[in-house]
Amino acid sequence: CLRMADEMAKGLGLPTETNDAQHASAVAKQFVEEFYDKSNHTYGYDGSDAVALSLGVYPENEKEALLSALLARLERRGYPMTTGIYSSPHLAKVLVESGHWNELMKVFFNPNSPSYRTIIDDGHTTVPERLTSRLQVGRAEKGQSSLSHPMHCGWLRILFDSAGLFPRK
Repeated sequence: CLRMADEMAKGLGLPTETNDAQHASAVAKQFVEEFYDKSNHTYGYDGSDAVALSLGVYPENEKEALLSALLARLERRGYPMTTGIYSSPHLAKVLVESGHWNELMKVFFNPNSPSYRTIIDDGHTTVPERLTSRLQVGRAEKGQSSLSHPMHCGWLRILFDSAGLFPRK
């Protein structure tokens, strides 16, 4: 937020005496010191690792280690989609921009884990929390699944932009 405030102030020609960029760096440094597990190259969760990679909040010279640890963890667990409406766009951005499109598709369209594939297969409008819920709810024709589906597609904008499907201005 502080980085964006700094960019917006500069873009609008507003005074920047609040020094948002320096505050952003200080907050990022403190966040890394407090939460980053350097021995395992992770913040502990696929979504937090993806957000950290997307926003550049990781220790100096740790970007590749953090990405490698994330990819290894996804593969080891069979590519489950553990990210939700906030961190899925960041995961998409990071994996596409780092050349890991295939891994992203394995996660987002995993038939063995709640994913966008299970939405398509079962006719739902949102990702079920667990496959057991998915099986208990059944197909969408048997009842309303969700009305929150617009929120779950917010990642598309970042995904398409990262894949070069929208022109950049």
